[in-house]
Amino acid sequence: MNDDSNLPLSNIVKYHGKSIASLLVEIGGSTLLQEKCLKFIRELECLSIDENSSEGTRLIRHKINAFEKQDYVALSYTWDNSDHENPENGKYKVQTRDRHPRFLLSPVRDCVFDRVFLFMRAKGLHWLWIDRHCVKQRTCSTKGICPHNRCKEKRRAIETMDLVYSLSKHSAALLGRPIEWEHELDLLYRILTGTLVEELKKTKHDEVLQALSLLSRITKDRWWTRVWTFQEDYRGRPDMTLLIRHPQFLEAKKQDYRIFSNVPNELCIKAVCFSKASTKFCRAVQDESTQRDDVAVQSCHSGPELLELLCQLFLTISTENFAQGQPLSTPLVFFSEILGFSEDGK
Repeated sequence: MNDDSNLPLSNIVKYHGKSIASLLVEIGGSTLLQEKCLKFIRELECLSIDENSSEGTRLIRHKINAFEKQDYVALSYTWDNSDHENPENGKYKVQTRDRHPRFLLSPVRDCVFDRVFLFMRAKGLHWLWIDRHCVKQRTCSTKGICPHNRCKEKRRAIETMDLVYSLSKHSAALLGRPIEWEHELDLLYRILTGTLVEELKKTKHDEVLQALSLLSRITKDRWWTRVWTFQEDYRGRPDMTLLIRHPQFLEAKKQDYRIFSNVPNELCIKAVCFSKASTKFCRAVQDESTQRDDVAVQSCHSGPELLELLCQLFLTISTENFAQGQPLSTPLVFFSEILGFSEDGK
């Protein structure tokens, strides 16, 4: 709301077309709405596995005060499956909210639950927050503000979604595209640790291109393309962990690297670390391309793909800076710093 404290009451009434009494009632209602939104956080619904079930895998509901208990996983994932995921569901049953609860098959993909529960077991965590089941989804099709209680509850849940992710100490994002080969794992390790940047001058241009291609494939995952998941990533930092699948034969090599955690068949990467390391590598490649003909020619050839990658990294770095209270860069300034030209294009 704009600051109108210096305006005469008559001007305020004229501007809003309402009496002061009506405006005060609205302000009071706004405060009440905020309180009801906070109630969603104080009574945050989470799921856990029913360890005593003999009827398949059942998920039971709990309510926690997320202001006090933050050791829950806030899951970020895409509702639609990627080309690399099995779309099947039906393995998991979720407790209803009825007075006499039942357990109904979840529409969420089995692979989503499988992956997040592996992550939770490895971390010793028990509570899962997932929007599909922890936000009441059934609403009417009325456009605009709807008076139905269920519609109001969903709206309040959406309005407090940022708190769900920012309060969680274990927010996690499931990427659908896997790392499939040993050389991809090696390249990713060298990018994340900064080794590839340090050794860039003596690295063959084919390896440089493979690293750029790997980053491009990772950032083209469906998860990066949705506005909701981008917001979840922003609000979940600095605790947001990216989960990238890998085949079993890479498990020993992954463990040897000691930076990808201990979740079976998953690479665990802090989103902040991925963004910083990837951007640092892209900047180094551009700097090196001005000095090496072999890299320069290839970089020009792959320019559109590299630019698309840099755009994604600009968004992630910008949100990170914003979350830390740092000034936001413009795309022009960001790219001029990386590509080495001034803002006027010279």
